[in-house]
Amino acid sequence: MMRQIILASKSKARAELLKKCGFKFKICVPNVKEIKPRNVSLIKQVVIRNAVLKAEDAGKHFRDGVVIGADTLVLQDKVIFGKPANKREAFTTIKRLSSKPSYVYTGISVLDIRSRKTYTDYAVTKVWVSKLSNKEISKYLFRRDNAHLNFAGGFDAQGKGSLFIERIEGCFYNVVGLPLAKLYKLLHKCKISI
Repeated sequence: MMRQIILASKSKARAELLKKCGFKFKICVPNVKEIKPRNVSLIKQVVIRNAVLKAEDAGKHFRDGVVIGADTLVLQDKVIFGKPANKREAFTTIKRLSSKPSYVYTGISVLDIRSRKTYTDYAVTKVWVSKLSNKEISKYLFRRDNAHLNFAGGFDAQGKGSLFIERIEGCFYNVVGLPLAKLYKLLHKCKISI
């Protein structure tokens, strides 16, 4: 019998990726305050730490199983971007990210509740976004669901935001928010396979 998998995230994109890979899982939205990096040299450690905090918080609600936590931030020219707070911030973030390449960092954590062992990793992907006009950005942000507020950097690589991505170097799924090949290796350490 396959062990229970818990996704510690409210991200629809992450849940969709796991479904497409054939995993059956529960969602438990963690209640943690994400740490903000004090300087860019700590971004790798911060995304991993946030992923661990999310997995640990969700893990408190279960007796057994494996919990997946993840956290994504975007870095460009020593400026770190998380999820935008509002449309105005999303606009300025997308405008800036469309000026030159940026780096998407995602930390992942897999917590084995039974053994209390935590396995972590991270991925970095370089992303080139098309030079966008103010009108193009405004049209993209004119969405009733405010979905762009749920993505680091303000754009969704698997939805309408994909129209802006000229190219990437590295894992595409990292840009979506869950580097699947790295995640699979961590799940394998918990005796979970497809």
